[in-house]
Amino acid sequence: MHAPSVGSLLGLLHLARPTIGASNKGPALEWSPPTPHILPNKDAARHNAHRIFTTLHSAGRQWGSSTDHNGMSFFRATVPEGSYFFHGSQRPDRPTGFEWLAFEIEHSQFFATPWDPSRGPGRGPGRDPDGVDVEEWHDWRRAHSAHGAKPVLFLSDQDSQHPMSISEDGRRGSNVSRPTRGYLHTYRAARPLNLLYVDGMGAGKSKYGTLDTQDFILRGKTPGEFEGVPGGGVSGESDRAKELCEVADEWARQGGGRIDGIMRMEVGFEIIYCHFEEGGGLDLISLDATALSNETGWVDPQVHAFEWVRAVGLRYDGFPKTRLNIDWSSIVSAYFYNINLTNPDTQRSEMPRVVNATNEERAAIKSKVQETMAVQRHTGNNIDWQGIVDLLVGRYSDRLAFLSKEDITVEDMRQEVNFLLYSYINFDDSDAKPSLERCRAKHLETALLTRPSWTQEDELLFTAVETVSEDICSTLIDMWEILGHKDASLAKPKQYLQGLKSRLNWSTWKKCGTCASVDEVCFVAMFPFGTVEDHYNPRCKNRTEIAGGWRDGDGERYWKM
Repeated sequence: MHAPSVGSLLGLLHLARPTIGASNKGPALEWSPPTPHILPNKDAARHNAHRIFTTLHSAGRQWGSSTDHNGMSFFRATVPEGSYFFHGSQRPDRPTGFEWLAFEIEHSQFFATPWDPSRGPGRGPGRDPDGVDVEEWHDWRRAHSAHGAKPVLFLSDQDSQHPMSISEDGRRGSNVSRPTRGYLHTYRAARPLNLLYVDGMGAGKSKYGTLDTQDFILRGKTPGEFEGVPGGGVSGESDRAKELCEVADEWARQGGGRIDGIMRMEVGFEIIYCHFEEGGGLDLISLDATALSNETGWVDPQVHAFEWVRAVGLRYDGFPKTRLNIDWSSIVSAYFYNINLTNPDTQRSEMPRVVNATNEERAAIKSKVQETMAVQRHTGNNIDWQGIVDLLVGRYSDRLAFLSKEDITVEDMRQEVNFLLYSYINFDDSDAKPSLERCRAKHLETALLTRPSWTQEDELLFTAVETVSEDICSTLIDMWEILGHKDASLAKPKQYLQGLKSRLNWSTWKKCGTCASVDEVCFVAMFPFGTVEDHYNPRCKNRTEIAGGWRDGDGERYWKM
């Protein structure tokens, strides 16, 4: 087993962030209403109902946002005053301008790891044996240097992992030969923070389309602009963060309300925070230097990586309300529009992209995002659409999985379907049949009480959720009718069930369940960790197996640029 070169990991691991601050100056971003013929509509919501349903179920949740990593939607989100956030760096000073915040301390602890040359091969100026030029390193490091100055993992010839570091000016030089501490910053929200949440694996630097909504909708780029650019443009995090914050600042100047940052997800949720300086909404609580490898308290980067993944696993099903609030009625989604979301890669048709939408269509969605973000206080009743979706998934997920068992008998299937439809049948009727209407509306009844105050987004979400609910109920009723015959076989019901599960494609069916050992975590590919196998077949993994995802021979790496 051999270690990948530093150069190969630089190409893969665009984890880190710029240390330079964002300029508030930029071209004026004039707002204009959406083009009349490019508007969100119920036909599109109905056509994309299952994807919208999945969007609601996965938003703000690590698991579903990893299995279905190409987000197509935007939400307004807030974090309460007093919330704590973390920033890992190799600089002891408070940043100014834009920088990165992590929701989990383990996320930033990993990037506050010190550099110790005694634990890895020394490197000097010039082109090193791994083929990384000083200028190349300087440019990469300057553009990818945070949650602060994020270190990059590489594997030495002895298969051990070590963080890389640079001098204060961003270049590797003579000081690379001496240990350099990392610094863990802790910040507290001085007021409620307003965020634009970009769903999916929005911080995943990959060729799969994880950055589409940021690059081609919010930034207004076109796919042609990235032709010939190394990595297809996905690695330009410095420019991306700068321009996203410029968009946010410009919208605020036009009276659209303050946006403090852009919330995204990689292995953990993060915020591109636009104004780190004092008075920007964050109070610095502590700034702690981290231990060098010869000091008591030092933690091996491999342990850091595993514990980071373990902490992220606690967010597979989302955050508590005291940590994050998403305004479901503020959703703006490409799924609400009659546009082409086909993936040009025919091998990844399950992952939507916006590259085939027209410039005009993408601009219309951006205008809608600006319009929605301008409404700082939702005038409706802020229906918990995710809660409604959770009720449906909670009722049917395990039961549909049970019905799909290879060895299920006709009687077991009959009894389970009877049970699921039992409350929708009036047995006093001579022709007692399940009511599709009652089954379809069951979990939407509470939301319907406030329909007079619904927003347009609420209507579109209702259309999508009702469509999915009807699909489930009508399929079960079709199965019920077949299974009601004494000589019923399983062939047709199984065919109906397979079709339903394929349309639903719920992420719950990919979960590992409880791992056998406490030193394992249920693991799915999350940028930048994971193999192809981890994406398609998540399973419980221990520390060594997760670290092995970096090494050649442990499976093809999933995240590619």
